Amino acid sequence: MDKRTRKRMKLATTAAVALLAVLALFPAAAAADTTTLTLIAAPNVIPYNGSSVLTGTLMNTTTITAVGGVPILVQGGPSAAGPWRDIAVITTLDGVPAYYTGTYTLVVAPRNKTFYRMRFFGTTGLDAADSAAASVTPKVYLSQPKVPARVRHGQRFWVLCYLQPKHSAGLKHVVRFRFYRYTYGVWKYRFSRSGKTFNYLNFTKIVLRTSIKRTGQWKVLAIAPADALHATTTSRPSRVIRVR
Repeated sequence: MDKRTRKRMKLATTAAVALLAVLALFPAAAAADTTTLTLIAAPNVIPYNGSSVLTGTLMNTTTITAVGGVPILVQGGPSAAGPWRDIAVITTLDGVPAYYTGTYTLVVAPRNKTFYRMRFFGTTGLDAADSAAASVTPKVYLSQPKVPARVRHGQRFWVLCYLQPKHSAGLKHVVRFRFYRYTYGVWKYRFSRSGKTFNYLNFTKIVLRTSIKRTGQWKVLAIAPADALHATTTSRPSRVIRVR
């Protein structure tokens, strides 16, 4: 190794030592603590015009402690993948138990099935975190079926009920009517038939014209099967039909 090369190595070593000395005066910033944000919607199936409570819990998973008093963004969307829209920014309140438990709550009342998530954008000492999506599905409004008090067996009669939200007119299979006969002390299911939709003010009227061939006491339930926007809904039973 020649004299010039040795000199260059000595200068490089001296510079490296000097840099380390300077860095020692400025220790590296500590890594931010990791966090998790969980979300529960309860109940996740609600009545028509009902509500659900979203409850998020923010935890510092480095120190295993709850984190309260920070802003949390609540978003809603039509699926677990979004697209997301901002609904509210919430936080816990100082001086109440929720502050110490890291619990963040919001009451929601969706008219259609909606997915929700909560987002924490982080602070200087805490990493950001997003919750998994949680869904809330409303039922439809379905009135008690209207039926005659008495009919003769084989005689045709009308069954009708009302539905919200409104559906297009002329549809079948939106609502099915289930017929039960009182037999040996219990109501036993016998058959079901679909009604047809008609426009009526801000409701949809469901109409069925049918007959019952067996005598006895009968009741009718209306059932709206689940679809992409609403949960299965069952009406109250009709009054008793006495078939002579």
